[in-house]
Amino acid sequence: MDSVLMTERLQEVIVDGIQSEGTSSYLTLDDEFFEALTGNKKRRIKILSMSNTKLLSISFESISRYGVCNSIEVFIARNVSTVNLDNGYKIHRGYSFYGEPCKTLRTVDISGAKNVLFQSNLWYLDLFPFYCASLVSFFFNTNDIIANDIDLKYPLYFGMNGPKHLDMTECPIKIRKFSFSNSRLAKLNVHTHLNAVTISSFQIADVSSNELEYVSPQLLASSVNIKYINVSTNKLHVMQESHTRDFERLLWALRKLEILDLSQNGIFSIPRLMFINTTSLEYLDLSMNKLQSIDFVIQHLVRLKTFNLQRNWFLMIDENTQLVLDNLNYRQLNSTDEGLVIDLSHNNFICTCDTVVINSIKWMETLPKELLAGDLNNYKCDLDGAQVNIVRGGLQETKSYCRLQKALLALAICLPPTVSAIAAILIKRFIRQRKQRRQQRRQQKIDIGLERLRNETFPKKYLVFFSFCSEDAVAATNLFFTELEKRLKDIVDTPRNLVCIGDRNFRPGHPIGEEIIRCIDESAVTILAVSNAFCKKHWCKREIQETYDQDKPIILLMLEHVEPETMGIVLHKLFERYTIAKLVFEDCQIRLEPDWAIFCDSIINLSMKYLDE
Repeated sequence: MDSVLMTERLQEVIVDGIQSEGTSSYLTLDDEFFEALTGNKKRRIKILSMSNTKLLSISFESISRYGVCNSIEVFIARNVSTVNLDNGYKIHRGYSFYGEPCKTLRTVDISGAKNVLFQSNLWYLDLFPFYCASLVSFFFNTNDIIANDIDLKYPLYFGMNGPKHLDMTECPIKIRKFSFSNSRLAKLNVHTHLNAVTISSFQIADVSSNELEYVSPQLLASSVNIKYINVSTNKLHVMQESHTRDFERLLWALRKLEILDLSQNGIFSIPRLMFINTTSLEYLDLSMNKLQSIDFVIQHLVRLKTFNLQRNWFLMIDENTQLVLDNLNYRQLNSTDEGLVIDLSHNNFICTCDTVVINSIKWMETLPKELLAGDLNNYKCDLDGAQVNIVRGGLQETKSYCRLQKALLALAICLPPTVSAIAAILIKRFIRQRKQRRQQRRQQKIDIGLERLRNETFPKKYLVFFSFCSEDAVAATNLFFTELEKRLKDIVDTPRNLVCIGDRNFRPGHPIGEEIIRCIDESAVTILAVSNAFCKKHWCKREIQETYDQDKPIILLMLEHVEPETMGIVLHKLFERYTIAKLVFEDCQIRLEPDWAIFCDSIINLSMKYLDE
């Protein structure tokens, strides 16, 4: 009796990878499956997960017949291969399948789905009318639809040859969140008309990491209650350059928008009135674009709490940008909301004797430190080849340099050549001595860091997090990892492990994503062993992104030649920005370029940033 009650109380069913590996057979989810699943309507299943399976078809009539929709809340089908999902009916012009809305279904996750249809060019989907009476009616009550990493062979264009109209006024879909990231979405030239129910419920949209070059303002015109939009890592610079007016009007209908991520889109300029109506905006991310100034209206955004401008192309903060940010800060200081933070770190600022640049340095140095987000050590400028911290004495150091330059110029003009030569020698000696003092301070810092590593009081538990894929395990561990760990132990003079790898340091039973975050956080430097196989691995991409997000020093170790298009956006940027190391296989010999001494020295130097913190 007890066992019967237990099976009847069963609420979560996980049948991930139900087929044996290598089989070509597909499952058919029909009466037999759902009768067994529900115990002929006795069980009230709330969560069903069947990821990494192969499906031939799903019978929505069977779902209804066996009462699944009276209990199920979450359906997870990640990385599923399907032939069709339409119960044998054609879901295109002239045909439709009517299904009753599933009453309890709230979350559907089909990330990584692979379908025969998806492998062909989907441009012709533009021509399909939208049938509420078709398969979509089944999902009327669903709140969250997650369809990331959909396996597409070609970029997906909607409205390639002109705007398409999508009339959904007869579709009372209660969707709250829609996520379609990393799925080769390229164009959304669509005018939508939504049902009042959908307008009221729709709040979150994520189309990040696609190939979007254009989004029609009319696509979002009906979504007036949306609060979160993530369009990061796309190609909206194409829209900004070629359809500036549409780009400016893209967000005008979204008066309740609170969070907007437009990072990593290659945008050179924001149209002046782009944010004129987004008065509820609290978080605005324009990082990793190509902005050089702020000449768009933003002072009215009195609720703005985070303004991310890091990793753009700012050489200095011009007077107009200063005025905009000063006014924005003034509004925030006189607001009842929380204070504003602005992230201007990791921009390639310059420090010169030009009056405009000096004013820019002075403005940044006098900003309230609580206003600046990010590590203050990353607010640096280039002063004649040297890196100067702008917000920590940058103005004084620049002025000293300028005075020195003026003195040199005066000497060259006013004094005889001999005196000028003597002065030049003295100045060179001064510069050399200053350089020696810097080197001494650097060595003292390294000595302190090594001592703290030996005493296990260093801010990070490990010197290195070593990321590699399983296909490269032999080369990465036998030929590199063992030697690296031995050399680092010798340098630090400690018997403990200084290199963190997943095979050794991930805790069994813990989620992989959490272990990646923990191990990267506990390590001072990340080494990425890059190969073609590495670039294709989901977890390797996750480790790249997490390292980038944590702003860790990164060393790229190239195991083989990898084409730029294979790397992905973040890894390619790192490849272009930083000096790489290589494992070279030649004449049955393997060597590291540059040699081990230089390689290990780089690791030690990069890790010392954490002593400053």
